[in-house]
Amino acid sequence: MKKAFTLAEVLITLGIIGIVAALTIPTLMQKHNDAVIVNRFKKTYSALQNAYEMMQAEYGMADKWDLRGHAAQENELIDRFAKYLKYQQKCYVGDASCVPNVTYKKANGDDAENWSTEAVVANRSSMILADGQFFMLNVRVDGTKCPSEETDAEKCKPLSDMPLQFYVDINGEKGPNKKGEDFFYIFADGESGKLIPGGWKKTVESKQLNFVIDCINGNGANCANWIIENGNVDYLHCSDLSYDGKTKCN
Repeated sequence: MKKAFTLAEVLITLGIIGIVAALTIPTLMQKHNDAVIVNRFKKTYSALQNAYEMMQAEYGMADKWDLRGHAAQENELIDRFAKYLKYQQKCYVGDASCVPNVTYKKANGDDAENWSTEAVVANRSSMILADGQFFMLNVRVDGTKCPSEETDAEKCKPLSDMPLQFYVDINGEKGPNKKGEDFFYIFADGESGKLIPGGWKKTVESKQLNFVIDCINGNGANCANWIIENGNVDYLHCSDLSYDGKTKCN
């Protein structure tokens, strides 16, 4: 004769399943969400890197572009990138329609900035990529920004090391709109022709200092290099990570 389960046994089994699910599902969801961040950022980083290299193959090395940051030059740069990227929309200087109208947060939760404000887009071009990711260009110069081609060039010299800065949001206007989670910085190295993720430095000691001050404990600006080198965003979950030591929470 086949023995049936009693109601008590069924309830106990369901309870055990519920406890196991409660313990494992959040961890699985966290790992999934972390993997999405890593994959999306790496995808955008690779696409921008390829475009940057192809631009230099056509126009020469970036350190010879004599970047000054005036509007006409910003618009020319976004047109050049548009030739090598799949995109939904490109926006010239002064056009905020590509830029998420949200107030971004720092890594510590404090307000950072709304990049769609008139003061910001007045000298930056931007683009929404085909998959909804967003990036904004910032020509980095010593001194003040150059509002026009006629501005005294000596007052707006291009930075010699990293003349271009990219503000990247890997999911556009969707949350959390937080540095180090869906918002990252990338810099263009004019001499090597490569893109440098925020937080990269030549020495491990300098990278670690930047990582601690400006990723884990700061505003989140220097988290991008950790993703490229270590393939995770575990800095969101533990604060004792190190480039030359512990690179994962567990």
